[in-house]
Amino acid sequence: MSPLSVTWFTRYDERGASSRYRVYQYLSGLSTKGMAAEVRHMGPPRGYGHSVAATLLPVARRLLDCVTFHPSSSRRTVVQKELVPPVGLPPAGAIRRFMTRTEAIWDVDDALYASPSSQKRELATILVESSQVVVAGNRVLAGWAESSGAYDVRVIPTCVAVPALERQPDEERTRALRIGWLGSPATEDQLAILASPLRALVRDRGVELIVMGGRVPPLLRGQEGVHQVSWSAEGEDAFLRSIDVGIAPLRDGELERGKCGFKTLKYMSYGVIPCVTFNQVHSDIVGDCGILISEHAHWFDGLMSLLNDPDLRARLGHSARTRVKQHYSTEVGVDLWAAILLSDREQRH
Repeated sequence: MSPLSVTWFTRYDERGASSRYRVYQYLSGLSTKGMAAEVRHMGPPRGYGHSVAATLLPVARRLLDCVTFHPSSSRRTVVQKELVPPVGLPPAGAIRRFMTRTEAIWDVDDALYASPSSQKRELATILVESSQVVVAGNRVLAGWAESSGAYDVRVIPTCVAVPALERQPDEERTRALRIGWLGSPATEDQLAILASPLRALVRDRGVELIVMGGRVPPLLRGQEGVHQVSWSAEGEDAFLRSIDVGIAPLRDGELERGKCGFKTLKYMSYGVIPCVTFNQVHSDIVGDCGILISEHAHWFDGLMSLLNDPDLRARLGHSARTRVKQHYSTEVGVDLWAAILLSDREQRH
């Protein structure tokens, strides 16, 4: 039998976080298992300063692929997130024909079915109905796929690399407790949910707050002990090594319930204690290795329980990192993808 090749049709190039963590981070690991991968992307995320022509060219190639791409029997096809841009969708029949002709696997890590965009919702319906296999980023998305008539549904979480260096025990530190939030301008409105309890902790309890990738909520701007830093890959590593508690507040909407808990996993991989909104995905990820907040009024008390108990912080930080190593590491993701790709190949022969 010839070696297995995989063609991934990704939404972004490696600069896009969803494509980087759902696809690119696995390629070297899959190559060690005898699989060769080709990635066909639709360019970088918005904001990278590319010309209109440079942005449209990969999109044009993707639309052409929908008509001309024909895999061999030794090649698998995986569509990550969106096969085509949701703006100006080609005819639904063309997308369905591509998915069925290539016996494609669809990898979905977002609740496109709950998007305000009717075109994204339409695209989600087409992809879930015409995929050979749906790989969902969590059980919520898997449940939607199953109820929408998907032929075969598997779950692969959005895995993360676990840094080699363990954090120092909390009791060895003499500085103030540091709470961190990792996000982007697109998600900073979620942080504003916690403006009042965070202000009380910073002002009255000497806690520090570090916000990376988004803006500090207006209520906290100018407050001593509150810091805002821009995101970069190198800066993210230093940020995660410097904080003790990572927060992930979410509103209770269908879009939010389908999120894959990425920032929570990043916190935990560094031994940072997650203090996060309770929902099914967060509950699955965190288990008993962090603080799950079910009511807005409980955020202050939840964070205070960590501030007042160094032993609890040390225990939760260690167990959080161990949990990610065992269930959500990049190596785990490689094994899960290899099992799907190789078993699917055997069924096709």
